[in-house]
Amino acid sequence: MFQAVVQKEKSCYSHSFTLKPIILSGRTKIALATVCTPNFIKGTQALFYSFLKHHPTLDIDLVVICDKGFTPFRKTLKRLDIRFHQVSDELTEAIHHFEKESNTQGKHTSARFYSLELFRIGDYQKVLFMDSDMICQKGFPELFDRTGNFYAAPDRVFYNGLVRNSETYKIISPHSGNQQKVISPTFNTGFMLIGRSYLNYPTYQKLVHSLYDYEWRKMMPGLNDQIIINQYFKGQIETLPVHYNYLLKIQDTILRKEGTPAGESKVLHWVGNPKPWNFKKVASRLLRRKKTPPEWLTWLKSYTGYHMNRR
Repeated sequence: MFQAVVQKEKSCYSHSFTLKPIILSGRTKIALATVCTPNFIKGTQALFYSFLKHHPTLDIDLVVICDKGFTPFRKTLKRLDIRFHQVSDELTEAIHHFEKESNTQGKHTSARFYSLELFRIGDYQKVLFMDSDMICQKGFPELFDRTGNFYAAPDRVFYNGLVRNSETYKIISPHSGNQQKVISPTFNTGFMLIGRSYLNYPTYQKLVHSLYDYEWRKMMPGLNDQIIINQYFKGQIETLPVHYNYLLKIQDTILRKEGTPAGESKVLHWVGNPKPWNFKKVASRLLRRKKTPPEWLTWLKSYTGYHMNRR
């Protein structure tokens, strides 16, 4: 448990902060969780730094969901007081079933289910889950005052005025097919605020066991946890504004539909590739542009800020 104390510094990149331990009368009741694999370490560093920078007085636990293979890499995050939560054997076995049924063995898809672990990470009143390819560019303490049990922002299908087939999760027109097989709206699972009512083992167990219920070869690929969570919590998710999960890949669509530019959002999300820390690919794209995208500079400031202020 800790507080981030913001201090001004001369760096052109960002403000600095140091972490000071605090003593509370009870347990921390809020956690920020993310999934981290070796390829996402840089993203996790930038994410946590940006969150703490914009929430300097919030008492919160930082939780990294990971598998056994990540153990040698934990030291890369020692800058922060992080609790590591290991994926259960129960989920690992269910993922093996998914890989067999979907013919995706060896395609590095397993980590896309690790977010299900947030439902059993501990005794918290609320857990905020954020993907490691996100960055905070503004604070949002007001979010934690909400009293519901599940909040998320829509996915790209919603912003494009489309829906999904509930059996295959494929994108379809809202005016086509059997409306009983439509699921809408659908939510991006990169940013989720979960309340205490769902933070328990029975919920976790049902989510994990649901991996055995799908004919995965018929499902739209690449959306693993998003399918599970949207189906299980259908009708129970309260919609957040785009500010909390700004999908940069479709920012032109969002600007037309919502009138919100990326610079006004609270959270930026790099869905798809390249990720902002894939410097070679990013540099190649930047060379073809006349101007560096400000959102990438925002990410870079948090990443360099983390490393400039390491103990």
